[in-house]
Amino acid sequence: MGLGGGLLAVGLGGLTLGTIGFILDGRCVVPPVPPAVVCDAVYTSQPTAIAYGLGGLALSTAGLLLLAWPGRKTPPPPSVPRRDTFGELR
Repeated sequence: MGLGGGLLAVGLGGLTLGTIGFILDGRCVVPPVPPAVVCDAVYTSQPTAIAYGLGGLALSTAGLLLLAWPGRKTPPPPSVPRRDTFGELR
C-alpha cells in the first residue's frame, strides 16, 4: 500500500507541474514596460510540461493500480488450546 500511495502522490505532483507548464507556456516572463509592446522573454515550457505530464500520468496510474490490486489472503492463525489456571486444557 505504501508503494502505491507514494507513486500516486509523486504522479499527481508531476501532473501538477505539467499543468503549470502548459499554463505558463508562451506567457511573458516579465510584463513589458511601456512603450514596449512585445515581451523580451517568454516561457517555452511545452516540451517540459509534456514530459512532466506524461510521467505524472504514468506514475499515478501505476500507483492507482497498485492500490486497487487485492492483497494476499492469509489464512487465519490456528487456534491454540487454552489452559485454565490449574494447567488443564480446556
